[in-house]
Amino acid sequence: MHSLRPYQSTDEPAWLRCRVLAFLDSAYYDDVLKAKPVHSNPSLDLVAEANGAIVGLIDVEHEVEPDTLCSARPGPRAMIWTVAVLPEYRKQGIARELVEHTVEWAKDRGVRFLEAWTRDDPWVLAWYEAMGFRRFMSYWHLIYNEGAKEQFKSRNPAVRPQKVFAHLLESPKKLEHLPDGMHECSGFELAISS
Repeated sequence: MHSLRPYQSTDEPAWLRCRVLAFLDSAYYDDVLKAKPVHSNPSLDLVAEANGAIVGLIDVEHEVEPDTLCSARPGPRAMIWTVAVLPEYRKQGIARELVEHTVEWAKDRGVRFLEAWTRDDPWVLAWYEAMGFRRFMSYWHLIYNEGAKEQFKSRNPAVRPQKVFAHLLESPKKLEHLPDGMHECSGFELAISS
C-alpha cells in the first residue's frame, strides 16, 4: 500500500535515490542529479510513500510566461519534469495516481495542457499513450564520444571538445558520421478538460 504526500526538503536524499534507481533501467540512465531542482514558477512536487520509503515521485512546474518552460504551443501549460517509480513498485498504479493528482492540481490553476518529454523506451512511450498523452514532436539526442574532436571545432583553440551532446531535428540517416549513441526524444501533451 502507498500514499501520496507533498515533497518536503528533508526528502531530498530519498528523492534523489528514487529518481536514480527508477531511471537506471531506462534510456535516462545517464540523467543523474546531485540535488533536487528548485522551480521558479508555481510547482507541484509529490512523492509516493510505501513502508516509510519514497517509491515514486512527480515534479511539475506551471509555465507562467508562455514559451519559457514548455514548447511554443497554444494554451496554458505545465511541464512534468520528472515522473518516476522504483522498479519493484511499478505496475501498481502509482505513476497513474501521481498524474491524476497532477491533473486536478493543473485544473485548479487553469492549465489546459500537461507537457512531458521522454526518450525512446518502448514501455515508457506506451505508458504515456495509455495515460492519454499525445505525441506532438520528436527529435534526436546525439552523443559523440570518440568522434567529438573531429566532428566539432571550437572557435577558441584552447577548447577541445571531448564529448558532445547535440540535438537533431531531422533523420540521423542524413548524417555523414553517425554518433556513438542516440535517442529519439518525444514530446507528449495531455489535454486537460475543464
